[in-house]
Amino acid sequence: MTPRPLVKLELSEEDQKEADEWLDRDHAYTKTNMARELKASQEVYSLVYSLYPNITIAPEYRLSCPPCSFSEALNVIQFLEWETASRISSVMLPALEIRGYFDFITADLQELTERLERQNAAVSAGQCNRAEMTELKDHYSETVGSHIETEHRHRNNADVYDTLWIHRFQLPLFARMARMHRSIELKLSTIIEHERTLIHNCTQRLNSDDSFPD
Repeated sequence: MTPRPLVKLELSEEDQKEADEWLDRDHAYTKTNMARELKASQEVYSLVYSLYPNITIAPEYRLSCPPCSFSEALNVIQFLEWETASRISSVMLPALEIRGYFDFITADLQELTERLERQNAAVSAGQCNRAEMTELKDHYSETVGSHIETEHRHRNNADVYDTLWIHRFQLPLFARMARMHRSIELKLSTIIEHERTLIHNCTQRLNSDDSFPD
């Protein structure tokens, strides 16, 4: 056994920068909407943290106040007095709006919807070969389940915020959160329908005797 030979590559400054970015997983992540959403939520959490009182919440809710995270900060509001809850809402809502928090996921869902529409059209027009249709069918057979789970989660979240709005505090923050989750639920419903159609069409064509393009 001998050491594997290492060859030093001389790269241009532009190629070196591209290689460094490709190897840096953190750099790639920072460009995603998920990273931008996390950054926005953390910034807003730091803005409102000092507005929360030091109180004890019943152990069964598994919440602490002051809250330990942005998601906990949203959940804790329902247990506060009206004046405190209203003050937090009046700071949190515009801070989230100005950072685009409610729209981060929308672009990704719209892009996926448009891609599915193009792929469905291509399959229906007979523009995909057998290997391409097999790959599409297998891929979306794997993703549709997670999308159904995510759709249910956003539906439940929307229901929770609607309930808080009706029965606890009529805070604009609760109404806006409900509207965001309901919008995502509807977009996911459309995506799931497209995925199921694509899976069905690919399966039908793969099981037929039709010829496929090369």
